[in-house]
Amino acid sequence: MIEKVYINNVKGLVRELSDRNYQTLVWLNTGAKPGMSISFIEAVNMLFDDSAITYLLEKGEIIVDKKVTRALRELDNALEPVDEFRPTLEIINDPLMEVVREKAAKALELIEASDGSESTVEIIE
Repeated sequence: MIEKVYINNVKGLVRELSDRNYQTLVWLNTGAKPGMSISFIEAVNMLFDDSAITYLLEKGEIIVDKKVTRALRELDNALEPVDEFRPTLEIINDPLMEVVREKAAKALELIEASDGSESTVEIIE
């Protein structure tokens, strides 16, 4: 069975993790709109668990292409040391989040530049 990835969901969540302004606006509850994740924890869980990215990476699937797959692994690794059990503003201001934002921006750039031809999963818009 070929696994499926809803790429627009992935792109949206990766974009959230790359954007400090978004994080300040939405995660601090000053301008959330329906459909947006409302916290760091929710964004990470929606990306890696709900979108099955962790499962697919562990299974050895190629998500979009090899560069994107590597970038998603690097993003996952950058998220690991971020302490999620503290106030949101501390998370946003954590120097580790700069690394997360850089890795997320790179992953987003690679996703948008790829034609998906290397993917071993079905890419659904």
